[in-house]
This record gives sequence, C-alpha cells and structure tokens, in this order.
Amino acid sequence: MKGLMFLFSGVFWGCFLLLIGVAVLLKAVFHIDLPVFSILWGLLLIAIGVSLVLGGRFVGKGLRSESAIVFGSGDLAWESGIREYSMVFSSGRTDLEKAVESDRVPRLNAVFARHEILLSPKTDALLVLHTAFGAATLPDGSEAAHFGVTTWRTKPGAKGAPKVRLEINTVFGQTEIRFK
Repeated sequence: MKGLMFLFSGVFWGCFLLLIGVAVLLKAVFHIDLPVFSILWGLLLIAIGVSLVLGGRFVGKGLRSESAIVFGSGDLAWESGIREYSMVFSSGRTDLEKAVESDRVPRLNAVFARHEILLSPKTDALLVLHTAFGAATLPDGSEAAHFGVTTWRTKPGAKGAPKVRLEINTVFGQTEIRFK
C-alpha cells in the first residue's frame, strides 16, 4: 500500500493539475481562434497546481475554519458543538482525544486529502468508514476497504454500546486513524 500513498500527496495532485493546465493551454494556443475562457481556465489550473507542488505558498494557508481546512494544512480539535470536520485538497490532523459520549455522530471527511484522526486509547468508539477510491488505515494497522463500508470498534470485547460513534468518509484521499 505504501506505493499508492503517493497518489494522495499534494505533489501528485499538483503535477496532475499542472499537466491538465498545460494541456488546456496547448490546445487553446494551437487553435486558430484563441478562446480566452480556456486560457484563463488553464492558467487557473496551473496556478493551483504550482501552489500545491510548492506547499501552498501562492494560496497561503488555504481556507480554514474551526471545523474545516481547504487548500491548506493544519490541525483541528474536538469541540462539543461541531458535527462535521473536513479536509478538502488538504492535509491535517483532527484530535478527538477529548471526544466524549454524545447523542450526535460526528462526521469526518477527507476529500482529495490526507486526514489523520487521533483517538484516546481509553475511548470506546465505533468507527464507520465509508471509502470511495481512497485508503483508510485503522489503529491496529489494518486497512479498510478502498471502496465500500468498514465498521471497526476500538474496544472489540467491550460490553454494551460504544460511547462514541464516528462516521469517517474518505473520497480520493487517505485517512489514518490512530491512538494518541
């Protein structure tokens, strides 16, 4: 699986967007008519690609809130009022060490992103992973399905319902769940 991890890196997607941008520009430049929209679209894709390859220097820190990071990198932390944490075209970590029993089901999303999720080893949690063209690594080192649904409990021998339930969605990305 290590060989496929490159598919989820910023360098890969940056180069991919660069190539698409160059292809759009080449097609637009060698036609007799010069479609301005195609050239602007190509330049935008090249700018985003260069930004990803160079670590986001042109975009800065990306768009960020207390529950989401888009085109950037960083850390998010558990807050009782937040129902969803997202990484989109990003890389980062969400610290759920302080997650407590709750009637809500927090949703953690990685879309074209690398998302590391930290749990307390003391927490009895049920993880429901939905993966589409992505990779998810569980705390015991096993891997979830690359396409489909996987259910995993942090304390498999525990009696009763788990105290915390997490819904983890990975689409064209990588999620690693581990104990802190």
